[in-house]
Amino acid sequence: MGKTQTFKDRPKPPTKEQILADLSSAQETDVVFHTHFAEQVAAIPNVKEDPANSERSEETNKTDPALVNFTYEKVRQLVHLHNQLTYEPQKLNEQYQQLEKLGEEVSLSIEELRAAAEHVMSKTKK
Repeated sequence: MGKTQTFKDRPKPPTKEQILADLSSAQETDVVFHTHFAEQVAAIPNVKEDPANSERSEETNKTDPALVNFTYEKVRQLVHLHNQLTYEPQKLNEQYQQLEKLGEEVSLSIEELRAAAEHVMSKTKK
């Protein structure tokens, strides 16, 4: 009674031209392409159609392994950062609650010290 799972095929990665078009059309305010990865984006060669490229097969022209690996690693890093940021509000709330508790404990300790100091002062005056 085994289950058979069928997975959808992975979508095809974007072509080199599609990636380069995305990069070139990115706005100047795009943090990902123009701020965080500016050096890497600048290092990607600009591909222009020339007779030598048009003679290559469609399969060869689709993907550049270095560009695919670069893009994959950056997307993987962004997904990791997104996952981390998803839990940050909860972490901050827990830290805030801990600080509130510590603040209350410090206030109680200060009051106890004041009371003890007043008690000592009152006994020394007698």
